[in-house]
Amino acid sequence: MTRNLLIPYLAALVYLLLSARSDLKYRSIRPLYALLTAAAALPFNLLTGLYPPAELVYLLGGGAFLFLVSFASHSALGAGDCFVITACGFLIGFSEEIACMTSGFLLCAIWSISLLLRKKAGRKDTLPFLPFLFAGHLTVFTLNLIT
Repeated sequence: MTRNLLIPYLAALVYLLLSARSDLKYRSIRPLYALLTAAAALPFNLLTGLYPPAELVYLLGGGAFLFLVSFASHSALGAGDCFVITACGFLIGFSEEIACMTSGFLLCAIWSISLLLRKKAGRKDTLPFLPFLFAGHLTVFTLNLIT
């Protein structure tokens, strides 16, 4: 892991931990905090050269795509989740966020399947996603530190 990526990753982990707590406790995420996080991350990452300015197009396009998925799935993926994922993308970059998000989806799928198999939840039950997103970020961060 490059030294430039360490501070944004730690900031993303702290932000995700606080957001996951809110998601678990209140089933609510404040979009204002996501916007403030993205607004703080943008100049830092552009000045440090963490990712090229053209990657902003990917981040904004990816965020818009997530909102379309949220709308099409009747909020199965909540708008707050979309805000948080996009804000974390502004912190660590598009490609890193894709890896973290994929890891979070995989962990959520494994947990969901285990709940279904143990008959602890049904098809219509919902789970807060941000704890899994936090675990996905932590997993990718740890793997980046090891390699």
